[in-house]
Amino acid sequence: MEPERAGVITSKENKIFISIVNKVLKSYRDGINVHSIKSDNIYHQSDLLNLAYRNMSVEEQIIKYTLNEDSYPLFYRNEEGKINGYLYDFLKLIQARTGLKFKYVKNTNENVWDELSLGNVDLVPVAYYDSEYNKGITLSNPYISITYRSIEKVDTINKSNNIGVLVSSNDSKLDYIRSVFSKSVISYSDSQSLLKDLELGIISQAYLPDDLIQGILARDFTDSFIVGKSKDKIIDISFAVSKKNKILSDVVNAVLETVDDEELKKLKRGYRQFNVIYGYEKSRVYKVVLSLIFVIILSCLVVYFWLNNLKLQVTLKDKDTKQLESKKEWLQNIINEQPSIIFIHGVNSKVSLSNCNFYQGEKCDNCILFSNEDEKYKNDNEKIITEGITINDTLLISNQCKLKFDQVDRIRKRIIDPKTNITYLLTVIHDITEQKKQEAELIKANKAAQNAVISRERFLASMSHELRTPIAGVMGLLELLSTRVKGTEKQGIVENISSSMHHLHLLVNDILDFSKLEAEQLSLELRDCHYLRELGNVFRLHNASALEKGINFRLFIQPTSIEVIKVDSLRLSQIVNNLLSNAVKFTEVGYVSVKVEVNDVSLKIAISDTGLGMNERQLKSVFKPFTQADNSIAREYGGTGLGLNIVNELIKLMKGELNIVSSENVGTEIECIIPIDVVSNYGASFSKLDITCKAKDEAIAQWIREWTKNDYSFPVDKKKVTIIDGNEEYDGNIVDSVIISLSGYSRDNNKNMLSINSTPLFIDELHTLLFSLIERENDATNTQSLSKLIGHVLIAEDNKINQILLVKQLSEFGVSADIANNGLEAFNKLKSNPDRYDLLITDCHMPILDGFALAKKVREEIIEFNDKPIIGCTAEDLRVSRLNGTHFGINHMLFKPYSIYELNSILISYLSGFEESCDCSFVDKFSELDDGGLINLFIETMSEDLTDLLTFSSEKEIKDTLHRIKGGMGSIGFDSIVTVINELSDMEFESNEYIIQKGKLISDMKIMINEASLWYKYKYE
Repeated sequence: MEPERAGVITSKENKIFISIVNKVLKSYRDGINVHSIKSDNIYHQSDLLNLAYRNMSVEEQIIKYTLNEDSYPLFYRNEEGKINGYLYDFLKLIQARTGLKFKYVKNTNENVWDELSLGNVDLVPVAYYDSEYNKGITLSNPYISITYRSIEKVDTINKSNNIGVLVSSNDSKLDYIRSVFSKSVISYSDSQSLLKDLELGIISQAYLPDDLIQGILARDFTDSFIVGKSKDKIIDISFAVSKKNKILSDVVNAVLETVDDEELKKLKRGYRQFNVIYGYEKSRVYKVVLSLIFVIILSCLVVYFWLNNLKLQVTLKDKDTKQLESKKEWLQNIINEQPSIIFIHGVNSKVSLSNCNFYQGEKCDNCILFSNEDEKYKNDNEKIITEGITINDTLLISNQCKLKFDQVDRIRKRIIDPKTNITYLLTVIHDITEQKKQEAELIKANKAAQNAVISRERFLASMSHELRTPIAGVMGLLELLSTRVKGTEKQGIVENISSSMHHLHLLVNDILDFSKLEAEQLSLELRDCHYLRELGNVFRLHNASALEKGINFRLFIQPTSIEVIKVDSLRLSQIVNNLLSNAVKFTEVGYVSVKVEVNDVSLKIAISDTGLGMNERQLKSVFKPFTQADNSIAREYGGTGLGLNIVNELIKLMKGELNIVSSENVGTEIECIIPIDVVSNYGASFSKLDITCKAKDEAIAQWIREWTKNDYSFPVDKKKVTIIDGNEEYDGNIVDSVIISLSGYSRDNNKNMLSINSTPLFIDELHTLLFSLIERENDATNTQSLSKLIGHVLIAEDNKINQILLVKQLSEFGVSADIANNGLEAFNKLKSNPDRYDLLITDCHMPILDGFALAKKVREEIIEFNDKPIIGCTAEDLRVSRLNGTHFGINHMLFKPYSIYELNSILISYLSGFEESCDCSFVDKFSELDDGGLINLFIETMSEDLTDLLTFSSEKEIKDTLHRIKGGMGSIGFDSIVTVINELSDMEFESNEYIIQKGKLISDMKIMINEASLWYKYKYE
């Protein structure tokens, strides 16, 4: 190697300094002044040694070195077969800085120190500074230190004293490393094995070079280990040189003095990414190679079979294409024969087949029937193809299609070729131009018909509602007039007029119910119902009608423990009333039979008769409105033909069943089943009675058992009651007992003998009679009383009769009232003086402003009346009216007709009152007479009739008197008096039972006249 040439550069002004330097250098080259330049600078000393070493022979200038190649990252051979490592880079740095040449000699002997001793190499770069070597080897100053850091388990106390150290497997100084740590050192060349043994407790500590610790942490470290718990172990590394090569040793030491520690650290940091495992596992390499070979072979097989399959598919495709063309031609011929327009196109909207002549002849560039410009059309097609749905829509294409279609029905659905599995879209077009025209005409006609029906229903409902009030007034007046008219001819005229008005009243009721049912405005109001009492009232009414016609009325009610049921009692009575009315009306001879059964879920009523009956043709039209069996029936029996229609609709509304079986000239059987809910059963109501039943009818005995089966008390201090069939069974031996005779009359004036009629026996009458014995025992009274109240009320009512009625009723409790003829008038009165009135009573249906609108307007605009009650009155559906009332601010609803007691009980909640009360047993009837100014006339005529009854002795005179009394009492509604007169009329004149019954009538009339007089005195005097 040629020496490097160097000079001194300075300013031209320093010519003297340059002359001196040149003389010194010349003397130095000539050997005259060798020691004239001396310096302790490490770089100068290093340069001098380097220069001396380079002045040696060429062969001696090359420094040969050797080292094991598996010391990563210090010195190793990489994947490309090249030597690498930060020691290798360090030697290259020395070479570049000093000009020294280093040559790597591969180690052929496991002991590199023998190679150095034999002179095969000049230098070994890695030697442990404190280790002992043979005498022919010298060590340089340490140039690097290897720090070993500890790794230990966190929470386990290791029983082993062994320490594991990660070192190269070929490290020749393992003994030295063991001496640094302890005698029980186990060396590892694989970090995974080292950490595994630490985990298993084979070693207590693991030491790894600090250079490798980051890699271990990144790959194999877990939370169960802790780093650096024990003191680090430091091993110094030096260069090893033969003692024979003293100058090389000096050169190495001098160069190492010039190397900065930071430079070596930078070299080490470049090798932090490393593979901790020294070498590769052969088994893993074999597995990877075998897997690659298997994948390659499998891929080749797949490609081979795929190519063969592709070739086969091409062949099949050619065959299928020919078949498809043939099939397409055949399908086109079928489509051409269809009357509808058909398009078959693929998912790209390209038409494959069609029978449209204009489209086939290319006369239509863009068919409007499947326009792709319509975004909705494209979205629908995507749904049809992906989801398989069918879409049916209608298109208006007036003057836009050459087929002259105005309106078409389009059906689109997905079809899939079963062989090719290709999806197509089928579009079928139907011309519905004429059909839509017809539908439009039908809709128009139907709408007109519906409007006509609605108008008719409104007219009927309005007229029926308006007719009810005057009809009821005329009927009441006629009934009162019948008690005042003298003479047979005049009496007959009045009776004919009364009969006509009663028939008209029933007709109006039927028409109103029919119109509500047709308009689906009729609703049910379920309430607690004592069904024996409710049905008993209906049965008694038609029993009287049957007796007048001379036919037998049979009644059987199946004994049961059920007392109260939940049902619409008003509609129940209406159904039974209509069915029995028809049965009695169309039966001339024989009987009408009624059977009632009640269970936990339903009420069954079966009615049979021996009347006219119906044939098959008549049965088919029996439920049609305004229809009867034939015209002759309408002429002979009258009626509107609405009865059974209303019954049928009501039972449907109640979710019940109606069955009819009939034979012409034999009779009819009707069975209706109505769903119910059981509210309560009979309790121990008769616990104070000791009842003995000697009647032969087992049903009566069963009823007694049902009424008393919950009584577990002993028969001590109980009133004894004995039920017998007739007076002939009474032998006088029954003592200390109340006797109830089912014969209908008593034999003598025995106060302990009571009688009821058993032909038929109305079981509710027996129950009421037994219950009255308990009330009599307790000295209880069954009279109702009206509470006296204080207040001033505004009445909004457009009907004059109802105005008078409300004023009279309110005056009965001491309440004063003002009248407003409509809602607007009432609002103005309230607005002008809201503090004057304590309460508002309003009719819900009035002109100008109805009750609901009035209530809403009052609540919104008259703040002073917000805390005061509003009561609504209506004759409409009570449940609907209640909902409307609550919505518009009405506190309570009254359903017409209502009694004075209902009104009084409601007002008690809103008005203050007196503690005194008045006896008003018949106050409703007396109030009605007083409203018409007839109360005095009633008292006078009843007193005259009573006098005639006491003085007349001839049968004809007494019958005329009874007839007059019956008419008067019936018109007012005193049914108990009418019942006594009916029973008296059926008895033999002047017989013992006749005399007893007549005495009972006289006693009842005296009580009636007395109470009327007291009522009048209480009110006016």
